[in-house]
Amino acid sequence: MFLSILLREALLLIGLALIIAGLLLRHFYISAAGFAVCIIPLIYTIFPIHLASIIMIFLGLCLMALEFLKHGAFHGSAASAGLMYTIFGLLGLTNVYTYVPGTSESVSAVLLYVAVCLAIIVLLIIIRCIVQTLQSRPYSERALIDMRGKVGVAVDDIEPGKIGYVKIRGEYWRATSYETIRSGDEVVVIDVKDDGVLVVKRRQS
Repeated sequence: MFLSILLREALLLIGLALIIAGLLLRHFYISAAGFAVCIIPLIYTIFPIHLASIIMIFLGLCLMALEFLKHGAFHGSAASAGLMYTIFGLLGLTNVYTYVPGTSESVSAVLLYVAVCLAIIVLLIIIRCIVQTLQSRPYSERALIDMRGKVGVAVDDIEPGKIGYVKIRGEYWRATSYETIRSGDEVVVIDVKDDGVLVVKRRQS
């Protein structure tokens, strides 16, 4: 087997850990990366090894291109998953069954273990960067206080589909709106997203 049972289980555990970490940190691109890791064993179970390898390389290149085109919007998670996919795909295509002298492991198996270890290191670095980012955020954001219904003041003019800043409880937040808001207008938070808050003009009763 190209992927040993131990390696399949390791990939599933790593993927599940990333999914849970992403959900707890409310950074869903981490969960997406975990899901990408989880389906590696599935792809090699469903498809013949060479077809699975071609699929892996294609997905890997797409993920790395997506990270590049989005200018790192996924904080390296898409690129890391793409790199892992590409490595697995290339190793699957070569499928080197030359055994390492003195061991029962094939060269491809050893390279796979090395690739997984490198991918784990990269993903741990990404998670560390995310934790540091969380720690540098305002207290209300780190504590996950529900900002819905909070009143603030627009710092910038905010056009529909554009990003501006609002000041809420002394903190500056990235904000978007479905309506035009002018600097100085009072706003109300109606939703909280990964990249900021969604606001509307405060209606005077």
